[in-house]
Amino acid sequence: RMMHWSERPRARCVLGSGAAAVVVLLLFMKLLVASTLAANRATRSVSGAPSNLNSNSSCEPGMLLRPLLLFTQYILVIASLNIDFPSTVTAPLKAVAWFWAPASPQALSIDCLLEGSAAAGALPVAMQRVLVYICMPLAMLLALLMLEAALLKLAHRASVRAGMADRLFSSAFVAAFFFLPSMARSRFSLFACVPKDEPTSPPFATAVVCSFWALDLNMQCWVGYHRVFALGVGVPLLLLICVGLPACILYKTLSYRRDLANPHVIQHYGFLFRAYKSRFCWWECVVVLQTEALVAVSVFGHSIGPMYQALFANAMLALMTMMLMMARPHAHAAAYRVMLHAMCCLVLTSYISISFIPSGNYKAGPRYGIIMGCVLVLLNASY
Repeated sequence: RMMHWSERPRARCVLGSGAAAVVVLLLFMKLLVASTLAANRATRSVSGAPSNLNSNSSCEPGMLLRPLLLFTQYILVIASLNIDFPSTVTAPLKAVAWFWAPASPQALSIDCLLEGSAAAGALPVAMQRVLVYICMPLAMLLALLMLEAALLKLAHRASVRAGMADRLFSSAFVAAFFFLPSMARSRFSLFACVPKDEPTSPPFATAVVCSFWALDLNMQCWVGYHRVFALGVGVPLLLLICVGLPACILYKTLSYRRDLANPHVIQHYGFLFRAYKSRFCWWECVVVLQTEALVAVSVFGHSIGPMYQALFANAMLALMTMMLMMARPHAHAAAYRVMLHAMCCLVLTSYISISFIPSGNYKAGPRYGIIMGCVLVLLNASY
C-alpha cells in the first residue's frame, strides 16, 4: 500500500514548517502594506514626494524595511550559487531560507508532499513543484486580501468594499515585491538545461549528445512534458514577468511623473515611487530588472561552472552598487544609506564566497572555511 503523504513524518514536518513560514511572511507583508497605506495617507495632505536627499520629512518604516527585505532576498540568491559554503554559514542561511520558504523554491523542499500524486500517474514532481511556486504569489495575495477584509470588518468600517479598493493596489505591489525573485526563478528554471557529453578517447573532443532539465535530470529538455511547459507556460509567463512587469512600472510612473502629489496617484501607486526622488520615480523598474538579472545568473550560471558563475554574480552586484552610488535615487538619506550598506555588504559577501570554490590545486581548508564563514556571518549580522 502506498503511504499517504500525511502518514510520513518528513511530510508532516515540511507541512508544519511551511505553514509557519507562510504565517510569518504574511504578517511581514501585512506590516509593509500597513506602513505603505499610512505613509500614503500622510503624504496626501502635503505636497508631493521629496525631491532631494536632505528632505526634512521623516523616513517612514516601510522605506527602511524594503532595503532590508531586498537584502535578504539577494543573500538567498548568493546562497543558491554552486558554492560549497562552510558549516558556519549554512546554519544562518537556513534560518533566512525558512523565512522565505513560501517564496523561494530552493529554501524548503516540498517534493515529499508531491511524490504520491506523481506516483499515481500525474505530472512529474519537478513540474508540480514549479506550478506550486508559480501559483504561490496569487495564493499569498488572496490570503493578504482576506486578512485585510477581516481586519476592516473587525474595525467596523462603514464600507469594507471601499476600504479594499484602497488596499488592492498596495497589496498587489507588495506581493510582487516579496515574490519577484521566486517568480523570476520559477520562470527561468523552465529553460535551464544541463548538457550531457558523450565521452570519447583522445585526441577526439567530447560531443554534446542531449541536455536534461536542471530541475529533473531524468527528463530530457525540449521533449514531452518539458517542451509543453516551456513553450506553453514558460514563454508567456517569462514575457509577463521580465517584460510586462518592468514595462508596466515604467509606464505608470512616467505617466504620473507630473502628478506625484495627486491623492489618487499616491493612494494607488505610492508604493512604486514614494521612496525615490521625483526625477527618479521610475527607479523601481531598475530594481526589478536588476533582481531578474541576478536571479538569471544563479539559474543559468551552472552551465559555465561555479567559478565564473560566482564572478558574474559578484560583478552584477558591484555594478548595481555603482549605479546606486551614481544615481542616489532615494528621497531620504536614511533609506539611501541602508540600501548602500546592504549592497556593499552583498558585494563583500559574494567576493569572499568565491574563495570557497576549488580551483586547480587550490582548495580552501577547514580552518579557512570556519574563520571566513564567521567573518561572513559577523559582516551580515552587523549590517
